[in-house]
Amino acid sequence: MTANVHRPFPARSAASLGAIVAGVLQFAAASSACAADSAVPLRVEFSGCAVVLQGPTCVLGESRQLRLWVGVANPSEVRVRAGRDTLVPQAAGTRGSGVLLETVVPDGVSRIDVQAGTQRWQLAVGQERQPEVFAEAVTLARAGDGNTARALVETELDSLPARWRGKALNLIGQLHRREGDVAAASQALSDSISASMGAGRQSEALKTATVLTFLLLGNGSDIAGARAVMQAQSAAPADAEGQYDLSYHRGLVAFNAGNARVALRELEAAAAVAARMDRPALKSYAESVLAVQLQRIGRHRLASELLERWAGELPAHISPCNRAHCRR
Repeated sequence: MTANVHRPFPARSAASLGAIVAGVLQFAAASSACAADSAVPLRVEFSGCAVVLQGPTCVLGESRQLRLWVGVANPSEVRVRAGRDTLVPQAAGTRGSGVLLETVVPDGVSRIDVQAGTQRWQLAVGQERQPEVFAEAVTLARAGDGNTARALVETELDSLPARWRGKALNLIGQLHRREGDVAAASQALSDSISASMGAGRQSEALKTATVLTFLLLGNGSDIAGARAVMQAQSAAPADAEGQYDLSYHRGLVAFNAGNARVALRELEAAAAVAARMDRPALKSYAESVLAVQLQRIGRHRLASELLERWAGELPAHISPCNRAHCRR
C-alpha cells in the first residue's frame, strides 16, 4: 500500500497562485477604496435662490442663475445635470479647497445633479409665482409713496395664502422702518419671522431676522433683543447666503456685546463663506467688523494686515459710504 505523500506545488504553479492572490487583494483594496469614496458625500455649497424651502428646495430668482462651490480641486472633474440635460457651467476659479461654478438653470427643471468621480450631490429646484400685490407695493414705495404701499399690503394681508404672510409682514415692517416707526417695524418683522417659520420658509425667516437684528442694534442698541432674535434661528441654513447671514449677524451681535471670542469665530466664518462664493462686498462687510474687533483686543498687527490685504480689492460698485466704512 502506497503511503500518501504531500508534494508541494511546482514552482510555476506557486508563482501563478501568488499572482492570483495578489490580484484578488488589489481588487479588494480598490473596491474598498471606491466604496469608501462613494460613501463620503460630495461637499457642495449653493447660492442664488430667492428662497430655500424645506428639503432643501431652491426657488430660483428671475435670472435663474445658480452658483455652486464644489469641494474638488479640478473643475473638469465636475459634471452638472439638469434633468436629462448636461449643463456646462462657467468655472469662476479655485476658491479655497474647491472650485466655484456658475450656471443658468433652464425653466421646468426640478432637480440639479452634481457628480465628481463616484461622489454625487443633488438639489431640488422649485418655482413660485408671487402675488401681484408685492410688485405693486414695491413700485409705490420706490416712487416715494410708502404709506399707500403699506396700506395696500395691509388690506390684502388676511386674504393671502399662509405661505405669503411672512413676506407680506416683512414688507410692512420694512415700510414702517422707512417711516421711522421702530416699534411698529419691530412688531411686524417679529410677526413675519413667526409666519415664515410656520410655513416652512426658514431662509425667509432668517432674512427677516437679520433685518430685525440690525434694526435693534441700530436703534437704542437693544443687544439683548438682537441676541434673542439670532439665537432663535437655530436651524443650520442650507444655502451659502443663509450661512453668511447667520454667521455675520451673530458676529455683529457678539461684537456689540463685547464677546470677542464669538465675534471672531462668527465673522471669520462669514468672511470664509463670502470668499468661497466670490461675494467681495459681503466679505468686506465681515472683515471690516473683524478688523475692528482685532484692534479692540490689541491684535493691531493682524488688524493692519487684514486691512492692507483687502483695502485695494474693494469692489467698484460699493457705495462711497460703505467704502469709507470699510476703510476706517
